[in-house]
Amino acid sequence: MADRRAPRERGQATTETIMLTWLLLIFFAASYQVFLVNESVYRSMAAVHEKMFELAFPANCYSDSSSKCRYNSDKTANVTWREKDFPEIKIRTVNIFTRWGMPGGLVVKSNARPASADKGCPVPCKHTKMAVGAYWPIWDCSYAFWATCLK
Repeated sequence: MADRRAPRERGQATTETIMLTWLLLIFFAASYQVFLVNESVYRSMAAVHEKMFELAFPANCYSDSSSKCRYNSDKTANVTWREKDFPEIKIRTVNIFTRWGMPGGLVVKSNARPASADKGCPVPCKHTKMAVGAYWPIWDCSYAFWATCLK
């Protein structure tokens, strides 16, 4: 008796398996790229904040009544995200995407600050600033409202 089933295309299962494998590969590569971006952003933020608090710590002297301990927002704890100071701002790129046009050597940068050669930033600089110091003791001025210690 002859087989009456419809004839199948040869190699269809192989083609579908190869296409599914490529889709899975692209999915895992994209997931890994998102992980690399997340890791780079987190590590750069942690490194910059560590440096910022390191610069701010000397102004944390509440018991000392000198003028260097007063609350201010000057340039005491300013950090500019330079690649030479913070290598964490470089984002690695998965090689499969560089073949399709994704640029390599991505850097965490600001979209608000222009590039500035005098600050040592070839790309738009990212800048973090924090006010430092202890608030001037108000109790010392409470007995005389005409005192000028709260400026």
